[in-house]
Amino acid sequence: MIHCYMPFVKHKYIDFHTHKICQDHHNRVCIHNVFAHDASSFDKWELFKNTFFSVGLHPWHHGTVQENDTCLDQVSLVACYQKVLAIGECGLDKFTDLPMNKQRSLFVKQIEISENVSKPVVVHCVKAYDEILHLRKEIKPAQPWIIHGFNSTVQMAEQLAEHGCLVSFGHQILHENSKTVAALQKLPLSDFLIETDDEDMQIDDIYQVVSGLKDVSLVVLQKHMNDNFIKIFGKSF
Repeated sequence: MIHCYMPFVKHKYIDFHTHKICQDHHNRVCIHNVFAHDASSFDKWELFKNTFFSVGLHPWHHGTVQENDTCLDQVSLVACYQKVLAIGECGLDKFTDLPMNKQRSLFVKQIEISENVSKPVVVHCVKAYDEILHLRKEIKPAQPWIIHGFNSTVQMAEQLAEHGCLVSFGHQILHENSKTVAALQKLPLSDFLIETDDEDMQIDDIYQVVSGLKDVSLVVLQKHMNDNFIKIFGKSF
């Protein structure tokens, strides 16, 4: 009898959205967020290993019309770089002082960049999930949107998934019995990513928490996150 053995594949920890560089960790890959006003320094960041990038104009960082236009021009310029995998973070935030109509305008312009370069959008959303969903239905973009730092209900996560949006879970899942934990437990492994954002945490630790909440092994979780990453960004490691 011939026995066939599946080779052991060691998957990396993928940090979908972070504000920290992870080049020193051979077992981690990250998408480092670059704010539009820092994008002129992109060349030096591109040298880091195991690090990809998203670039966008955050709703907190708006300025004059001229300053915003300059930032958006910079986003367009670096959006075609091979190591830039996504546009953002950008989106809508009801806690900032920029009126929603202006936030929407800046967001739509970055959605257009995303469509032009065929790269997904990393969405910043605070208390504006209905507005994000409405915009998604209205524009009908071809590219996926990923809601980073998702913090809402199971029902909202399912609605977003139905309309071509994935979600990414971070430190919000550390709060037991929260609506975010319930959403994580309900969503299939194919419908989300994992991140550290700007928290002083290791991605390995968040994977451990997600593994427990989903009742799957760490190896299985890593494989699914790697598969999701390949499906969304077309990159493998």
